[in-house]
Amino acid sequence: LIIPYVKKRILQINFCLLGIAFIFFIYYEPPLKNNKLSIKLHAHYFSLFRCS
Repeated sequence: LIIPYVKKRILQINFCLLGIAFIFFIYYEPPLKNNKLSIKLHAHYFSLFRCS
């Protein structure tokens, strides 16, 4: 009964880590730095991949 729950949690954590990596990529990619679009994407992906 607990295994599907654990699998789901692991998937959520993986998505969370992927999101954090993606945020850092957007945030530190020089062409996108100080770009309003990048800030919007940053906020969007942060909410999308939030660790819950």
